[in-house]
Amino acid sequence: MRFLQFEGLPDGAVLDGILRLHDRIFGEGQSGRLLAEAAGKQRLLAIVALAGDRVVGYKIGYERTSGGT
Repeated sequence: MRFLQFEGLPDGAVLDGILRLHDRIFGEGQSGRLLAEAAGKQRLLAIVALAGDRVVGYKIGYERTSGGT
């Protein structure tokens, strides 16, 4: 298993894997909601767990307000 860290959302196959996993966990079609929520966030950080090339986990965090308060 390996872990990757991204400032902002990753793109390509890694993002596709996150979205597939998100839909599997939270219900089909919920990945659009994740993308919409992440779109306007400042200082977004994504940590992704991969088993081979398959996304098996992720954590996304972002600054709640400007200035970190």
